[in-house]
Amino acid sequence: MYCCLGTTNKNVNNNKEAYREADMYRPLRIAKLAKNNNARQYLIISAMGANAKSSIFYNRLKGELQDKLIAMQLPGLHIFEACPTGALDTPYQIDASKCISYLTIELKDTNIPEQFAGKMDNWIFGCDICQTVCPWNRFSTKHQEPKFNASAQLEEMEQQDWEEITAEVFNLLFKKSAVKRTKFTGLQRNIKFIEPYSEK
Repeated sequence: MYCCLGTTNKNVNNNKEAYREADMYRPLRIAKLAKNNNARQYLIISAMGANAKSSIFYNRLKGELQDKLIAMQLPGLHIFEACPTGALDTPYQIDASKCISYLTIELKDTNIPEQFAGKMDNWIFGCDICQTVCPWNRFSTKHQEPKFNASAQLEEMEQQDWEEITAEVFNLLFKKSAVKRTKFTGLQRNIKFIEPYSEK
């Protein structure tokens, strides 16, 4: 069974109880039906940043839903925390042409399609969302390799610095770095693409 029920603030006139009904209670009732009818799998779309302790209502609601579903011990439960560009919309598949890593690194000599405007979550080179939500990474430990640490100069970069980056600064920051795969012009393209949607 596959569930992607949900709503928006606009649809429920900012009524939090109506939001809970659509985004949590209904999926839970369907999950109960799935369990009672011996469904082999229950697949549900959640959200990036879902956390029952979040101060953000939407993230907290999705986190509460996830916790309740896990507590139900549903057989074959799969929770998908949605990719912002829709690369993971189909269960067990990835549409690489919609992947932020593809769009910001591998897409060469052309503009990023407008359909992804406002959906890049400020990623300008690659994307770690899949790593963040992957359940296996809960077993990961912090690395002990100093070469993996960002340089002080890179960490000091602010939004205006990125928007005004020059080829000279690019070459200095990313000498012997994989970021050079996208080239200076590619990074400039990526920055300009997300710039209208970035918080100042």
